[in-house]
Amino acid sequence: MDEIPVYEVIEQVRAGANSLLTMPDGPERMSLIVDIAHEFISAGKSLWYIVPREALSPFRVFWLEGGIGTGFASVRSLWRVDNVSRSIIIWSLDMLRDNLFDIFSRGKESPPDLLVLENFEYLGEPNIGSQLEEVVLRLPQEIPILAVMSPARNTEEILSWLEKVRQRPCRLIEAGVQEDRSVLAFVTPEWNLIPLLNKKRIATRVKRLLTKSGRRPAASSKFVQPLLSLIRKEEMTPALVFMSSEKDCEEAVRSCPDVKGEVGKVITSPQIAALFDRHPILKDQNKVLSVLSKRAGSLHSGHHPAWCEMIEIFLTLNHIDIAFTTISFAQMLMTGVKSVVLTTSQVQTNNRMRPATKRELDQVWKLLRRQGTDDVGCIMVANTDDIDVVHVKDLRDPRPNFVLSQLKCSCQTVLGLSAIDKMNPIDALNCSFFAAQKQPEDTCRLNELLDDLHEKIQESACNSPRAAIALMDIYHQSKIQLDRAELTIKKGGVKTEREVAELQSRISQLPCEKCVHQQDCQKMRYRKIRAIVKEYHNLRVRLKKSSSILEVDFKDYSVPITELEFINANQELTNKGLMALRTGLEFPQPVVECMQKGVIPLDDSALSSAIVAGFVECCDRDRPQLVEDFIEQSLQDAYANIEEVLKPLKDHLLRLGVLVPGPFLAQSAVTLAWEKGKNPNTIQGKAGISMGSLMRLIYKGRYLKRQLM
Repeated sequence: MDEIPVYEVIEQVRAGANSLLTMPDGPERMSLIVDIAHEFISAGKSLWYIVPREALSPFRVFWLEGGIGTGFASVRSLWRVDNVSRSIIIWSLDMLRDNLFDIFSRGKESPPDLLVLENFEYLGEPNIGSQLEEVVLRLPQEIPILAVMSPARNTEEILSWLEKVRQRPCRLIEAGVQEDRSVLAFVTPEWNLIPLLNKKRIATRVKRLLTKSGRRPAASSKFVQPLLSLIRKEEMTPALVFMSSEKDCEEAVRSCPDVKGEVGKVITSPQIAALFDRHPILKDQNKVLSVLSKRAGSLHSGHHPAWCEMIEIFLTLNHIDIAFTTISFAQMLMTGVKSVVLTTSQVQTNNRMRPATKRELDQVWKLLRRQGTDDVGCIMVANTDDIDVVHVKDLRDPRPNFVLSQLKCSCQTVLGLSAIDKMNPIDALNCSFFAAQKQPEDTCRLNELLDDLHEKIQESACNSPRAAIALMDIYHQSKIQLDRAELTIKKGGVKTEREVAELQSRISQLPCEKCVHQQDCQKMRYRKIRAIVKEYHNLRVRLKKSSSILEVDFKDYSVPITELEFINANQELTNKGLMALRTGLEFPQPVVECMQKGVIPLDDSALSSAIVAGFVECCDRDRPQLVEDFIEQSLQDAYANIEEVLKPLKDHLLRLGVLVPGPFLAQSAVTLAWEKGKNPNTIQGKAGISMGSLMRLIYKGRYLKRQLM
């Protein structure tokens, strides 16, 4: 790889130019960031290093602090917030986005001399990409930026957009890409390694083995133990083994036998003792001793962040040989390994399996680092239940990815762009990377369809034709969920009657239930309405390929937040809107309303933290079950007051076609148990969630409470 001189980047900053650095992700790139940080510290200047939350792991921060020096760096992340400002501030992207207005319009922090946007290729990722674009659009023009990304096929397009939106020259600095000479091997039934490919095609012998030999369950001891023996015999450690699920990772670790090791020396070594001092939760745990005895551990989002940091440190120091992880967790990892083993080509999303994407497998390949001049690394593919060898071969493409903007309008997008002092929000949208990549399209037909629908439902209970269509979608999605839940109960599944009751209650609360057009509109009995709605949806799908969809969505989201006085008639943020912006919530309306009505106490009590945690937005896998033992009368009383405040708000929003979730009593109950000092293992066990899910809820609750205060 060509050396990138630090001074080349520094000189660009001094010249007032922005820079776009393309360089493969990995230790070399991190070392460059550390070198740049040292230059800024020596010059008495400040630097902010911005990393997407999905990639900002405790180990990355540990690695950076080790290079920069703990006295010079502070952290602003979900799991750690240092209240002191130092020369180098490591920010989580979402936290910076939530606080941009306070920082630059209200002087909450001194602006940096350089802002580094790490993983800029994430412009092409849902959610993260929207946050990145919003930060670039909202950041004051006078602050120089250094965008750092892996090589992309459309680097020049990204460079051109940065120059346009930042209104100053942007210098492209390209690092040479080292040739990938890693070996792609297939694990035979006899536990030998043979080449997977022959001239970029699946080798004939591999095809024959795939046809004749049966697939194996990857987590069983009959698979795991011979695999470990093979990896150790071939001196391919440290290694990462990618499994289909977190459950499989844990089962695989249990299948690992104990091996001879110096557990006592490791536990008492200065580095590991310092790790335990930083994270007392790791002390006196039999699981830690088991990992060292087996020289194998699991590494995934179901664990406590401190555990994940520990496993990466163990891998780096060669205290363990192997870690079992998942493809979806690869973006969090930094540790370089000699070999990776794919037992799956699948990724679990919302409890469903889907094929991995090229970008996801690229995150796996980046972890393969040379350990010596003659060592090129090895990718092993095993014939297991969840592997598609052809899919892996097809995605093993050395060509850079094409970065396609994933910007989408949401309530937070409207609030964020309304916070820009010197630009109209619509003008800001038109300056986005999304708008630069797509052409506008006429939306007149969309408006005509809404007018046609308005003629058919003039006495409707909802506020507009657009709201009527949204309510139809809510009704049909709820009906599908209800039918599935009822079917699962009949089959003896784990779905409860409470969930069915909640869905039935949701449907009954829709304004359609008392509307004269219910049969024609909600039940879709009127053919002309069906035709209008079908064409409307088809047209919106087509518009998603054009830049015009941004303005359409912006106007849709602006209606409810304008009625709630989050923004005024001039598209400017109000104090309520600023509170909503700070939360970062997709649906901030309920918590803002409760704050305005004074039913959320913001004090140091456990009850206060528990109430706020009920408004935290969690994915399905992180949402706990309701544990009756954790509910106290004070919490029930608080929720009675909250329900009284939110009932008119939710009814009003439903008439606008907006269904807002929560707050969730189960989340509050779990947080109350945590704040009252109950054993974390007991809490997560009763709530039916992983330790990682529990910690994310606690951290998110603390962050939301700080933002509301």
